[in-house]
Amino acid sequence: MSQLFSPYHAIGLYSQDIPFSVLSSGNQQLLATAIDESFHLYSLRDLQLMFVGYVDGKSEDSESNYIQSMLFHNGRLYIAQGDNIRVWNNGRIMQSHRTEFPASLLLGCGKRMLSVEEGSVRVWECENEDRLGEEYLQIEFDSSIFKITSIVHPTTYVNKVLFGSHQGSLQLWNICKNILVYEFRGWSSPVLALEQSPSLDVIAIGLMDGTIHLHDIKFDQPVLRFSQDSPVTCLSFRQDGESVLVSGSKEGQLSVWDLEKERLKGVVCDAHLGSVISLSFIGAREVAVSASNDNTIKMWVFDEPDGLPRLLRSRSGHAAPPSRIRFFSPGGLALLSASQDGTFRLFSLVRSSSVELSQGHTLSQSRKKGVSIESLRLPAITEFSVEMSRADDWDCIASVHSNLPWIQTWHLFRKSVGQHRIKSPHNPQIIPTCVCSSPCGNYIVVGDSSGHVELFNIQSGQHRGCYAREEGVGAHNGDVRGVAINSTCSVLFSLGTDGVLRFWNLTRHELVWQLPFKMTASRLILHRDSGLIAIVLDDFSIQIVDADNHKVVRTFHTTSQTTDLVFSPDARWLIVSLFDSTIRVWDIPTGRMIDCFRVGSLVTSLAISPTGEALATAHADSPGVYLWSNRTLYGRVSLKAIDELAPIPAIQLPRSIPEEGSGCLVEEGVTSENRLDGMEEMDYGEYCSPNILDAELLSLAGLSRSHWYSLSKLDIIKERNKPTDPLAKPKLAPFFLPTQADTKSFSFLTSENGDSSETKSRVMTRHTQEKSTFLTLLTSCNKSGDYSNYINLIKEMGPAAIDVEIRLLGPDIGGSVEELDTFLDFLLKSLEMKTNYELVQALMDVFLRVHSSELMKHGDILGSKTERLCDLQENSWSEAANLMRFSLCLIELFKKPTL
Repeated sequence: MSQLFSPYHAIGLYSQDIPFSVLSSGNQQLLATAIDESFHLYSLRDLQLMFVGYVDGKSEDSESNYIQSMLFHNGRLYIAQGDNIRVWNNGRIMQSHRTEFPASLLLGCGKRMLSVEEGSVRVWECENEDRLGEEYLQIEFDSSIFKITSIVHPTTYVNKVLFGSHQGSLQLWNICKNILVYEFRGWSSPVLALEQSPSLDVIAIGLMDGTIHLHDIKFDQPVLRFSQDSPVTCLSFRQDGESVLVSGSKEGQLSVWDLEKERLKGVVCDAHLGSVISLSFIGAREVAVSASNDNTIKMWVFDEPDGLPRLLRSRSGHAAPPSRIRFFSPGGLALLSASQDGTFRLFSLVRSSSVELSQGHTLSQSRKKGVSIESLRLPAITEFSVEMSRADDWDCIASVHSNLPWIQTWHLFRKSVGQHRIKSPHNPQIIPTCVCSSPCGNYIVVGDSSGHVELFNIQSGQHRGCYAREEGVGAHNGDVRGVAINSTCSVLFSLGTDGVLRFWNLTRHELVWQLPFKMTASRLILHRDSGLIAIVLDDFSIQIVDADNHKVVRTFHTTSQTTDLVFSPDARWLIVSLFDSTIRVWDIPTGRMIDCFRVGSLVTSLAISPTGEALATAHADSPGVYLWSNRTLYGRVSLKAIDELAPIPAIQLPRSIPEEGSGCLVEEGVTSENRLDGMEEMDYGEYCSPNILDAELLSLAGLSRSHWYSLSKLDIIKERNKPTDPLAKPKLAPFFLPTQADTKSFSFLTSENGDSSETKSRVMTRHTQEKSTFLTLLTSCNKSGDYSNYINLIKEMGPAAIDVEIRLLGPDIGGSVEELDTFLDFLLKSLEMKTNYELVQALMDVFLRVHSSELMKHGDILGSKTERLCDLQENSWSEAANLMRFSLCLIELFKKPTL
């Protein structure tokens, strides 16, 4: 594994070539899509990612662990993965069935489930819990005569399944008796889609030649026939009473057919950029969901007057692998990604969502001109630069496009293409090769294939000068491979294929210094804060140049061509991706390689967040962006040098994780009436933290701060709450004797015992009264040595009541020396156990402040325990104080590094 980075999260992955499966039952509305070896569950209410499931490792005899097909049946999700069919329920695997060959199709049929393999169909038990996963029977097929390409279970046809073949014929089988019921001659084109219509006995059949047949399988008679221009990949009927059929095509179109009028209602030409692999209406609603291999999931609502759908919501990413990714926000919460499909997207790392930067009215123009959207898009971006200092005011992104003779600007906050197309004034047909924005956000520097380096104002798009060694000569001989501007906007750095790094005065356009290399150079990056420049040479070496001293300070040798590289935010590490699918990290101060690991596919681009928390990678065979967490920020990592010749560990790419605020499958409205399988849900119980984690740790009481803090400040609180004005002395009342009236006369009141002359003392000693619960429980706990019940009583009492009870322990107010001694035992025991630390400190503060004179007066009895209490307090507090000071020192060091 990697010393520095661990897989964290994959973003921008939504759909691939595997058809999705829909669960729509009561409150459960889920959509399952396959992404390589994992599956994603989305809520069909808002397309929020609810759950991600995967199985690590591969089967011994399986070449691939990718998912081939999936099926929701009887509330369970069946996943055909490699040579296994796994049954998922409530986020866990219930069963796993081994198959001889990978299952390309799955179908539920009543109490059984079918899997279509190479040359055979297996029937599995899936209703009876005792026989769940047991193979019922196997039907053999000769692929040269009948190769199964699609499958459907006709409604009301018990134990009957209709198979479509690559040869164009269809067969109806009884899967319980293993009998061929009927064979349909079919058509001469392969069958790609089968769908049950709302009418019994009628099946919709989609063919590769673009024809759609509605066929009555009971009488083997055609009902309707439609035709479209490209192969039919999927079919779906509306279930809300409307006679509408929707078909998907290989060209990404959705065709809407009116079954009553037997005609085409319309076509959504650019529904998807790739082939529509799945299409399904959600229950008896006017909402449909479609997916494509262009990495999109879209929900459509059929509420327009013309009967065509409009886009309700979607989840989309790049249709092709990204070519360049870069963080741009100061907090590292968003990044920009340019893809080979010509799209430019902004990804949010917080919400795991993305939005495409608009390139104008490409959709409307494509419909007017009758061309595809791809033909109207800009070519793929090969390099771009972003500067946020003036992003509110004007365009802040400049991009270089493949074989495009201008620099295109973009406005980030409007998420759209900018106002300017910046061309070279000397030769408008020259192809730019690199671009860099100034730190002030006013200028961009462009290098082109003719060796020229030119300065432009990004606000106006105007030319502001060029950099030449002499009159009529460009900055370099050959292509310019990289340009960069230092943090003070004073020096421009340029690198060409001639292997020379040149230093230019940015404002005066004068050559200041040049540093030649022995090999051709291919790339340049600059860390502005440190002034370090990394130069990639064609001899597989990387040179680190100190821009201030104009010297090479480090040289790193690689074993393959470099695809991308980036400095860490503190310029301590150089992170490099190579053509051999490895990522290597060098520690620049020591010059040693401290990390090296291999990923599953070639890394095309690298980016590290400004905070250093996350490393983002893009790969040659995936449209997603993969995030890796920096382990040094979350734990103690030993940055020791590694042997460059040692075996390189392989690490699996990160996977997607559910979005914040979503739950797992069990939490998605599953009750005893509608849970997925009718089985008992797993009860994990409630975790309760122990009162004492470790005997060496200080444990707190868990009370609110006001509870124990008010106890030590009670005198101040009482003084503050005293009235500002003195109480008014009541007026003298007239003398009277209380009387008692009866029905005949009245009499004077006497004392209760009838002896009014006997006087009573208003001062009673505490020993003549009944002892309080506070003192009684303290005495009993002192005898047993367990003060847990006593602590619980104190936690339930208020600060004022605790203060009164502690004061009543004194001999001068009704207590005794023995009670003081007992309370001292309680304090000693609590400090020894290191429990309820903040509460014990508050109790000890009140006790010592109130009874300090009594402790000194009776030193012969209480002195030894008082000294022991002082020693325990000093030891416990000094240990805690040292740890806190150490932590604060480290925090200040990390916040304000001086090196």
